[in-house]
Amino acid sequence: MHHVSPMSQNFNLEIESKETTMMEFGKYIYCIIDADKKVNFGLLGIGEDKPQVTTVNYKDIAAVVSTAPIKKYRVSRENSITHEHVVEKVMEYYTVLPVRFGTVAKDEQLIQVLLEKRYLEFKKTLAEMKRKVELGVKVIWREEVIFEEILSENEEIRTIRDEIMKSSLPPDQTHWQRARVGEMVEAAMTRKREEEAGEVLRRLQPYCVDYRENRVLLDRMILNASFLVDESQEADFDQQVEALDKEQEHRLIIKYVGPVAPHNFVDIVINISELGLE
Repeated sequence: MHHVSPMSQNFNLEIESKETTMMEFGKYIYCIIDADKKVNFGLLGIGEDKPQVTTVNYKDIAAVVSTAPIKKYRVSRENSITHEHVVEKVMEYYTVLPVRFGTVAKDEQLIQVLLEKRYLEFKKTLAEMKRKVELGVKVIWREEVIFEEILSENEEIRTIRDEIMKSSLPPDQTHWQRARVGEMVEAAMTRKREEEAGEVLRRLQPYCVDYRENRVLLDRMILNASFLVDESQEADFDQQVEALDKEQEHRLIIKYVGPVAPHNFVDIVINISELGLE
């Protein structure tokens, strides 16, 4: 067992405390909100010190911030959850414009300069996002159902598959037919995905202000979309998703997330020069 002398322990503590004092602190920015007074949210921000989350204000807008070391922030589970938790809690009381994860400004003065410089842009976007929430919908085929449906809808695929199954040839001699069936199934799934995604979107579109289609993450995923919904239509949107889930439960899995901050509809990018970190 390695023995550490008290003297070397003190030496290590000294180095650590020097490093801590040498570390520069700035302001970590979570989001921009419509607030005309300074607010302390009673929330704990990113970092080991669990700093208080407050605001830096300019006129009737503000940046939601906490004191944090000026460094590159890892997208770890803990950091991401803290960042999201702050934004979601603030969202309960204010319109929020999410700011990209890991954005740190050198000091409060630079944030005030930023708010002043981009005041009209932020005011316009805050007005557009007022009383709106983002809702996420993922629609996935049930594995046991989709292939049965594709077989029943495509005679040519059925015919080739039956030939392979009846064949007495070893698998390596039916390689071409197997590859052909694979390609045909893939093409049929793509067509079917486009049709069904279109149906879901047509059904939900009347209840949203805007939507974004995101990349599908699985072969069986039909749709991965984010919807910007006015609070007055949120209950109707919920009903439509629930009705779709009930009707299609035997063949579809629907994952419904929200309300969350409008990440897919607002992308506030703050340049390094604006943060004073050049």
